This record gives sequence, structure tokens and C-alpha cells, in this order.
Amino acid sequence: MDTQEHNEFYSLREENLRLKKINKVLADKAEAEFSRQAGSYSLFETNAILREELNQKNVELDNAFRELRERQAQLWNSSKLSALGEMAAGIAHEINNPLSILMAYFHFLEEEATKDRPSRDKIKYMVAKSKETALRISSIVNGLRNISRDASNDPKKVTTPRKLASLALDISREKFKANGIELSTGEDSKCWNYEVYANEVQMSQVLINLLNNAFDAIEKERKPWVKIFCYSNQSYLHLCVSDSGPGIDLKAKGKLFEPFFTTKEIGKGTGLGLSVSKGLMRQQGGDLFLDEGRRETCFVMKLPRRGVQ
Repeated sequence: MDTQEHNEFYSLREENLRLKKINKVLADKAEAEFSRQAGSYSLFETNAILREELNQKNVELDNAFRELRERQAQLWNSSKLSALGEMAAGIAHEINNPLSILMAYFHFLEEEATKDRPSRDKIKYMVAKSKETALRISSIVNGLRNISRDASNDPKKVTTPRKLASLALDISREKFKANGIELSTGEDSKCWNYEVYANEVQMSQVLINLLNNAFDAIEKERKPWVKIFCYSNQSYLHLCVSDSGPGIDLKAKGKLFEPFFTTKEIGKGTGLGLSVSKGLMRQQGGDLFLDEGRRETCFVMKLPRRGVQ
């Protein structure tokens, strides 16, 4: 978030507080106003004047709150697009690699086709591999298009942690690989296939935000790593992102989910990602929290399991 946007937000917040104080003062002022002007106004007239002033201030307050919400939504979208922009180079590599493989297969097919006796087995193999590679490229492009859109009006659907992780990793994996960061998933857990009922795109956006935060926290570590894993109890599924970073100090832990709070360098974060992500999780009947019981930094997406409550 740049300085101008930061100042605008805090100006709106201060304006909201100012209007609230005005409302209280006006309410407290009613009796004094009546006593002072008792000779000129009736109680009814005094109350009518104050009521009109209060209504006007409430309209101003509602407008300020609405503008604040709109600006917050704009900054969240800006933050999301910024994150997607950072991944663009990685996605280019992710697509270029299979494209190179695809071109190689086409070259081999062309050579094979010029032979007097082309091998049908070789041709079938290369066609199958070409199709597989093309589907991989299509998956990356569709994933980026899907994850970058506004999904606030999407209906909830049945999904799994495996699907959520797949959507996020499709457009994040190469960024970590290109920077020498080990990115792994705990495939040994049965809960990867447990079902949840949620807004799939928004949950993937939350996961991408957690991955980006982990990336920023560890990119200067000597042996950086990020792990996505899951566990569950009878009622809830927990999808976790942990990393090898230096951890979060005690003072910052209490402010992590406050709007505009960030531990990142100036220009690297809006301070809205965790706050908005927590709100999205709660809309799904879940939550987002820091697991303080673990030595490493670990954020947890908590979602109600489908059909067990």
C-alpha cells in the first residue's frame, strides 16, 4: 500500500471516530440545549432539531463506512493482483518448460512421419505425451484465470484439501523452485481427501496468500522450506502452511490479523492479506489462526468437515 492510500485509510478511520463522538455529544447536548433555549423552543421543537442533526451525522457516518469498505476491497484486489504479478515470471517458466517439451515431441513426430516405415508405437507414445503436456499448460492457464477473479458470489461446493492445494500450487510452485525454496506436502495424511463444503476459489486465494507470506519470510534463509499439510478431528479439517522462517515475535502475534498491520518491508505488503483471509474463512464457518504450539511458523486454515456436524 503506498503512502497516499495509507493516509486515506487512516483519514477515513479518524473521520468515523470523529462522527461517533459527534453523535454522542449531540445526544448528551439535548438536555442542555433544551434548558438554554427553553424560552424560545418547546421540547418537541428542540428534539426535532437534534434528531435532524443526528440523522444527518448518521448518514455521513454510513457513507464513510461504505467508502472505507470499498477502499478496503480495492486494496485487497490490488494486493491479490500484486501477488499474481510476482508469480508471473514463475508461471512463464512453468509454461515454457512444457512448451519446450511439446515442441520437441512435434519435432520427433515430424521426423518419424518422413520415414519410409514410421513406427506406430513411437507415434502413439509421442501423441499421448504431447496431449499430456498440453493439458498441463491448459491447467496452469485455467488455474491462473480462476484464482485471480472475484469469487465472492460463487456458491459453495464440495471440495477437498487436495483440490485446494492443487489450485494454489499450480500457480505458485515454480516461484518457489526458481528461488531454491523446497515446497512440499504431507501426502501421508488421509485427510487430504476429506470433504469440506466451501467457496473453493476463495479458499485457494487464502492459501496462496499464506504461501506468499511464507515466501517473503524465508527467501533469505540458507535452507528455506515451506510445507503444506493437513490434519483433522471429528468436526474440523485443518489445512496448514508452515515454514523455516525466523518466527513471529510476541508483540506482533497479537496484531497479526488487524487490518493494515504488516511485518513486511515498506512496499511489500498492504497489511490486509491476513485480515481479509480470516474474514473469508469465517464466512465459510471456519477460521484462520497462528498455531502458537509449534516451534516453526504455522498458519492454520480451519474448515468444518462435510457431513460430520
